[in-house]
Amino acid sequence: MNLQFVCAVLISCSLPALAQGTTAPSVNLADGKPTGLSFALVVRSKVLTTEGDWKQGDRLRGFATTHPGSYIVFVKEDSLQLLQNSAAVSEAAQLYGVLETLGQQQAVLGAKQTPLIQRQNDLDKQMKLASSPEEMHRIGAEEGRIGAQQGAIGREQGEVGRKQCIAGRAFYDKVQNILTLCLSEQSCKPATHD
Repeated sequence: MNLQFVCAVLISCSLPALAQGTTAPSVNLADGKPTGLSFALVVRSKVLTTEGDWKQGDRLRGFATTHPGSYIVFVKEDSLQLLQNSAAVSEAAQLYGVLETLGQQQAVLGAKQTPLIQRQNDLDKQMKLASSPEEMHRIGAEEGRIGAQQGAIGREQGEVGRKQCIAGRAFYDKVQNILTLCLSEQSCKPATHD
């Protein structure tokens, strides 16, 4: 999942709720470039996500494939840095877990939409072949019912999407704060390719 995409699609995220402790947005909307450090969150040797400059994603994932463990690897001035503070990594993973849960909810809602879309397509074909006003009325009424169901699911998807955007921003901003603190305290170390 690309959090910048989710937040860009749901730009309505600039809600008052976001004002509670957030910093700069993850992507500059003017040029689409990331505003923070590019990073990968790795938990038990699995890359949960890479964020920031998409050009750095392969590099970050490449490091993770050859370095087992739980950590955050990030790019600072074109060099890889490593944060291995277990409490910080655990906190980031918990925040990311919220995003995974919301993503699963979106998948369930999307699965509910699929048969409705298929039914609408079938009804459209039937409407083209309808031979009487009564038949057209019956088909139109059913299309209306299905459309109402789709609308209700769409509203749920929108609400889950809004939550995804807020959770994504909270996750990204928290990791940026963790990395900034790590750099200022000099508690992260250069990531070596041993």
